Amino acid sequence: MSLIYFLLIISVLVFIHELGHYLVARWCGVRVTDFAVGFGPELVGYTDGAGTRWKVCAIPLGGYVRMAGDAETDGKAPSEPTPGTYAATTPWQRVAISFAGPAANLLLTFALLTGLFMASVPQPSISVASVAPNSPAAAAGMQAGDRLVSIGGVAIKTWQDLAPQLAAGQAVAVVVDRNGQTVTLSATPDANNRLGINLGTATVHGPGVGPLEASGMAIDRSVAITKLIFTTLGDLVANLAKGEVRSDQVGGPVAMAQGASQSADAGLWMFVFYMAMLSLNLGLMNLLPIPPLDGGHIVLNTLRGLKIPLPQKAETFLFILGALLLLGLMVYALGSDAVRVFNSL
Repeated sequence: MSLIYFLLIISVLVFIHELGHYLVARWCGVRVTDFAVGFGPELVGYTDGAGTRWKVCAIPLGGYVRMAGDAETDGKAPSEPTPGTYAATTPWQRVAISFAGPAANLLLTFALLTGLFMASVPQPSISVASVAPNSPAAAAGMQAGDRLVSIGGVAIKTWQDLAPQLAAGQAVAVVVDRNGQTVTLSATPDANNRLGINLGTATVHGPGVGPLEASGMAIDRSVAITKLIFTTLGDLVANLAKGEVRSDQVGGPVAMAQGASQSADAGLWMFVFYMAMLSLNLGLMNLLPIPPLDGGHIVLNTLRGLKIPLPQKAETFLFILGALLLLGLMVYALGSDAVRVFNSL
């Protein structure tokens, strides 16, 4: 099932990413010859009325949109490029086409998170991690895994809410959620105003919110995770420079498949949330100014638009360097996956 969940997520994310490129390319008047989800031999496909071949290929680890005349722009464009080709576009149109893919992933993240928060909002809750033997909690029948709902009629949302409701020798009503069932107990704190439990945290899903509030929450969550992504990326680069990268810091297809499976096991909400986070990650990583990523094309075409293009040899060098960097990262990620698989045996 891990493979099925992974293929579902990666296919959706790649399709949305390439759809962004496709729509803006067509808007700019560029003829698109191929729209592919995956690489390698074609498994299934069809050609639409505009001459675009839509296809699913055998290796589901990416995709591409092939535009008429796109190869001409890597070198010196012809003096009179053919109308309707990528070579005939302006540098700013090429910036828009390159930006559209990552932008589509960011918009997908926003849409998914907004929908999730409209459906349900996760809320932290206090749970019982363990119950001490011969304690007031044990005598009252409290069990590990119980989620505290209220004590003495006061809702318990954080551990700070607990202490004010406890008084030595005074019985208090404790309401817990036990496997979805509400259970009311009576507990009498000891001389130290304690019940004898160790607390943990759990997440429960409360009711959803309106579209406006949900969209604000989606933006806040996206910003917070974006900061985390770039902090993690900075740590990775620093550790690479010191030669101290651990295999668990980089994940490839196997790690993503494991994450997809674990999120699916946690329920539909978490599965969609995981997809949103991968979409955000895909959009941000593609905006990095590294050729041949979209961000690299954006930088180079911006320089062309500002009439300060790099020499062709410099561009070629940057593309080769970027490709080698991405290839090295891919090899390391696959090696990290191999370590995960070996350790799981």
